[in-house]
Amino acid sequence: MTASLIFFAGDANATNDISVLHIDQLLGVNELNKNIGLTVIPNPSGGLFHIQVQGVTGKVTITVCDLQGRTVLNEKAIINSSYDKNIDLLSEPRGMYFLRVETEKGMRVEKICVE
Repeated sequence: MTASLIFFAGDANATNDISVLHIDQLLGVNELNKNIGLTVIPNPSGGLFHIQVQGVTGKVTITVCDLQGRTVLNEKAIINSSYDKNIDLLSEPRGMYFLRVETEKGMRVEKICVE
């Protein structure tokens, strides 16, 4: 896919400058792995969540980030068949967060909301 962005700028002398930026390939987010079973309850919550990860064995990283990309929780675990974890975000401000589960098979992201 190719895209072009055109910028117009003028100065006090009324001359126009034109800049063109060509992008030959747009990179996107890889398709997320829906084969990773992830349950988050309750969602939305007042700040306490229970997560279950299923269908995965091996190393897992659980990360929670706010909308600015700040990591508020980062934990690693080794899963044999399933993983249960309580997540405490009571000290975090209300708002939307991203819960990311990364495994050797891929990644799964869910939105969680602290009310």
